[in-house]
Order: sequence, then C-alpha cells, then structure tokens
Amino acid sequence: MVRQSSNEHKAVKMKKKLLIALIFFTPFFSNAQDTSGLGTMGISMETIRITATMIGMFLLAYFIIVLIRTILDYRLRSKLISKGVSDEVVRQFLKPADGDARMQVLKWALLLAGLGLGLILVQMAKPYGIHSLAIIVLSISISLIVYYFLMKKNPQ
Repeated sequence: MVRQSSNEHKAVKMKKKLLIALIFFTPFFSNAQDTSGLGTMGISMETIRITATMIGMFLLAYFIIVLIRTILDYRLRSKLISKGVSDEVVRQFLKPADGDARMQVLKWALLLAGLGLGLILVQMAKPYGIHSLAIIVLSISISLIVYYFLMKKNPQ
C-alpha cells in the first residue's frame, strides 16, 4: 500500500472533518425556523432523520469509493509487478502528485463556497421554485469555471 505524505494526510483529515461538519449542520440550517422538538435544543425528529440519512449515505458512498479504488490499485500494482517493473517504480507511479492534494482542497473549497453563495441567493429569492435550483447550479458552475481558470493559470 502506498503511504501518503504527512501534508496529504492532514489535508485528507481536514476534508473529512469539514465534510462531516457540513453534513451534520445542514439540517439545522435548513430547518432553522422550527423550534419545536427535542427539549430546549430545538432538534426535531425530522432533523435527526435527515442527518442520519445523510451521514449513512455519505458513509456508504465513501466505503464504495475506497473499496473500488483499493481493488483497482491492487490490480494495477499486480499487473505492473507481473510485467517485471520494480517495486519502487510501482510505488512512485501510484503515489499522487504533491500539488494534486492542494488543488483538490482548492477545488472543494471553491465548490463549497459556490454552493454557499447559491444557498444565500436562494434564501433571498423566495418563494422557492425551479429558479432556486437554477441559482444553485449556476453558482456551482461559476465556482468550477473559476477552478478551471486557476488550473489553467497554474498547471503544476
């Protein structure tokens, strides 16, 4: 198994923590006007169900992605070794680039910022409807375009 550098490991841990926090707090913000619920905390059963469902879906998707990546890495490593390639070359080939982790963090930060901006604009443009979805999609698209131009400017 290829080991990650400490910076990549920290970036992955930070992304996981941010994603878990985002998943956990999303139902609170989406259901902020409802103060009835569990005691004085204002947590409704609907909020708990939404949070549990989102966390379950995330864990299932993450498990499937990690499983597929592990299987594909193993198959690729086995084929390379069976072809006579040295173990060091295989390790170096399967190791992600150093700049890749930073650019992935930048991409996710821009995507989340675009999503946040889209949700703010949707909140301002009530009543909710199909235009709300269009606003969110447009803001995420703009954030991806910004990421594309940043990647084009800095091809490392």
